[in-house]
Formats: sequence, C-alpha cells, structure tokens
Amino acid sequence: MRTPSRKYRDTNGIEVELAELRWLDIYVGLEGGGGPGLAVNLVLKERLPQLLKQWRSIPHIVYGENDRDSDGWLPPELVIARLTSSWRPQGAEGLGATHLLLAWFSYAQDPFARLDELIATIDWSASAKDRRWD
Repeated sequence: MRTPSRKYRDTNGIEVELAELRWLDIYVGLEGGGGPGLAVNLVLKERLPQLLKQWRSIPHIVYGENDRDSDGWLPPELVIARLTSSWRPQGAEGLGATHLLLAWFSYAQDPFARLDELIATIDWSASAKDRRWD
C-alpha cells in the first residue's frame, strides 16, 4: 500500500520521509485457547519476526513489546512504518538513501502523531542503514 508522502525530522533535524505504513490487527487468526500469555508469546516470537522479515535488509526498532494491559495483553494493533531519507553517511559513494523500520503496538490511535513522536527521539544517523542504488 502506497502512503501519501509525509515528512518528519529526527532528533538531529535530519528529514525523514514515510514510504509505507502498515496497520495490522495482531490477534487475527490466533486460536482463543491459552490466554494472553500464549497469544502474546506467539505475536512476539512468531508473527512480529515474520512480518519484519519482509524487509530483512532494513534495520528495525520495535516499541511497546512490554506494554501490556492489566490482563497481560499487548495492544491489539501493530503499526509498521518504513522510513527513508536522502541523508547518507559522510563518505558514502554513488546514489542511495538510508532506511529504517519503526514498529509499535497501539490502541487505535493516530499513527501519524505517534510516528512524529517516535522519529523525534531517534538518531537517524546511528539507526538507519545506507543502501546504494547504482
């Protein structure tokens, strides 16, 4: 799914652009037995890694893995943002860009506002990966 362009700034003022946004219900398809402990374990150990594997060459940061409600459940939605920036490390050769995935668990909140908060705390130059195009 292509997302309309949105631009953000990291903690150092580096401009970062949202390239893709996925918003998923993490418990869809999981069997009801076993309670929250089993379901959360399946989400963190199987479902989340499987989703992130689609972008295996891009580093990722996941927020909220320990944010459970009083019954032990993670928030029911997972948001994954694929980010890119024209910023490149000093000395990088050729054409290219830097990339990073941010993922977080959510309770139906505005993903763009949350993304703005998260990016503002990230040091893009230390977290993103450079990829050459040429």
